[in-house]
Amino acid sequence: MARPRIFLSSVFDEPSGTPLPIREKIKALTGGAHVPAGERPIWVAEDFDELNRASTLSRLAKAQFCVEGVRACDGFLAILTERFGSKIEVDGVGQVPTSYLELELMEAALLSKPSFIFLQSDFTPSKELANLLNLLRPAFPDMVLERLSEVRILERVKRIVERVENPFLRWRPLRMPSKRLFIDTLFRLRHRPYRVKDEPPPIRFLDGGFDATVTDVGVDMVEPLLDQASREPNYQNRLTILWLAIRSLMGVPYTNPAFRKFVPLWEDALGAWNSAAAWYGLHGHAAMAGLAALGSLAEARSCIAPASDPIHGIPHGPIASAYYSIAKQVGRSDIYRLALEHIEAVLASGPSSAVNLLAIRGSIQLRLGFTNAAIADYEEVARSREPLGDGAYGEALSELGHALVIAGRKREGLAKLERGVELLQKYPRAGFDVRSMRKLALGYARNLSFSKALDYAVLAYNTAVASGALDQISRLERLAKKIDGLGPRFGRRR
Repeated sequence: MARPRIFLSSVFDEPSGTPLPIREKIKALTGGAHVPAGERPIWVAEDFDELNRASTLSRLAKAQFCVEGVRACDGFLAILTERFGSKIEVDGVGQVPTSYLELELMEAALLSKPSFIFLQSDFTPSKELANLLNLLRPAFPDMVLERLSEVRILERVKRIVERVENPFLRWRPLRMPSKRLFIDTLFRLRHRPYRVKDEPPPIRFLDGGFDATVTDVGVDMVEPLLDQASREPNYQNRLTILWLAIRSLMGVPYTNPAFRKFVPLWEDALGAWNSAAAWYGLHGHAAMAGLAALGSLAEARSCIAPASDPIHGIPHGPIASAYYSIAKQVGRSDIYRLALEHIEAVLASGPSSAVNLLAIRGSIQLRLGFTNAAIADYEEVARSREPLGDGAYGEALSELGHALVIAGRKREGLAKLERGVELLQKYPRAGFDVRSMRKLALGYARNLSFSKALDYAVLAYNTAVASGALDQISRLERLAKKIDGLGPRFGRRR
């Protein structure tokens, strides 16, 4: 096979410390002990030199290697016993209240992977493991913990392997719905009307759940973890570190008046999660998506917001941006209008940050077909940022240039797109550089410069892959194929 299709997640040892027999039996089912890494139909940690005891990788790096394995596989197989698993040591931070098994479950939940989760009948989950499963349940809506004997589990695994090795089924997804259908369905199921001006969206991160087994001992780790996450260039790895921070915060839930002093840490962690989740492509009303994080952030902030605050601490700008991303995925004008309501709630109060909201409003208006209004907003943003002359100004020029190209002012727009990319390369802004290069590729294509368009699409794609910006990767794949197909029709021009 070209790559493993199913990721195997379990602890390595029984409570007594002896190796867990079922892992060896699964390896025997799938080629034996000496199958080269990546050629077994099931991803098994023992196949990889990076994860053996002699590896020089840090424990966090090993955990991130496993998380990447979950992302790369089509499905997820967890075999649970009694143990929660080994806690992870983070260099410069200490031991966090999170295990390798937990991070693997978290990533599968995050990406809504088709999952097979079995509980071996000889074991009873520890309190830590049971609480973790309850915490993640909203992100695994179809999770059924089947208590099965080892023999029955191996029978199920054998059937799964037979399916993924069947040449007629090999390249078909296991059960994944289209992203558009998934996001639209979740919106219809979970969205509820609310007062936009002074209420956050009625959705919370993991349905507002906490974990009573986590104590406040780990709260001192949160700031170092947030700092480490802010310096991590890869969004998948950043989300992994942010999960460690959020789990450490669960010992001081913001809903408890005794822990009000920790609300700013909750704000920082959930805000950072929303930002990374957006670039990672986690849109919609999923329990671990950006909008859910913003709902919890607003709830946490309301605990300490002064009564004089006209918008009650609600992060209207990020919420509008989250709805804009959802609307783009499903093509629904009512969700665009909901995003605009959040923007207008802030603009009505006239804060100094209003210019940043104009950029979001411009993007919404461009999508709705109000091109001139969008250009006016983008021009205002560019004027306000021009004195800075930095990456933020480059981003503004890129958005303005894209709108001008859409409006038919192709040469004028292309010049601004080129200047925007130039500034963002000089003053990098993670994620925005990829987006600006993608829009420059579109600008070149609309000016019939297909070779340059393809060059920038490929450059943007490679940058997105390096940073784990999954939200951009699939779009760039489609764009590159379209440009490559258009070139011969018009005569490829430089």
